[in-house]
Amino acid sequence: MCDHQPPALPDSVVDRVATMYAAGADAYAAGDPAGDGWFDAPPLPEAVAAVREL
Repeated sequence: MCDHQPPALPDSVVDRVATMYAAGADAYAAGDPAGDGWFDAPPLPEAVAAVREL
């Protein structure tokens, strides 16, 4: 469909964003940013801080 292939993101970026997504899903499911959920993820504020460090 498209001949252009963007460069892959570094694994560290992919891992942190995936962790933030999981933490967000857990927070939504629990109704609390620090709540337990479906994923083995840190509390949402901790995951967001890790992404901000990128």
